[in-house]
Amino acid sequence: MASVSELVDGLSKALGEPRDKANKYARALIDADLLPKSSGRAVAQVEIVHFVRLLTAMALQPKIKDTGERVAEYLNLPMAATSHKTGERINRDMTCEDMLVKVFCAALTRSPGELTQASIHFVVNFPLVEVTMPSPKVLELIAPEMVVRFKPHGVPLDLDDLPIRRSVIVWADSVKSMGFDLEGCD
Repeated sequence: MASVSELVDGLSKALGEPRDKANKYARALIDADLLPKSSGRAVAQVEIVHFVRLLTAMALQPKIKDTGERVAEYLNLPMAATSHKTGERINRDMTCEDMLVKVFCAALTRSPGELTQASIHFVVNFPLVEVTMPSPKVLELIAPEMVVRFKPHGVPLDLDDLPIRRSVIVWADSVKSMGFDLEGCD
């Protein structure tokens, strides 16, 4: 298991961001009860959901004082659509946080050398997250990838009018190389 400090170190290196910046986001998430807080000699251990929350904060890069609220807003977005019929098997009640936990758990449990890519696009000027994943083997000839979008209800799905995007691309082997021993993947 990893501590919050180890999570900050790993993510700041992986994303090429200063450790001090990652640490400020982590502190803001602790204050918002979105990351665990250590007490005395009991060092808090992080789970995969905490990794997702800090990654989201670092991708969105909100003002420090708004971090908890912005991360919660994005990670609580409901599923809006999937790009092809395999999405029908996805639980439609799933939030963005639920999906990202599943994506990162899949990346962490892949066999070595089984390269897969998951791409997560955070639209920073509007609450919308798009997750692109390889399709299951049986469908890759029909549709090589599946796109799942999370947004507020009643908002159109057209992304062409949203000019500011920040993306985080996740490769299974690179997530493993961070060396985290994270709990929370069932």
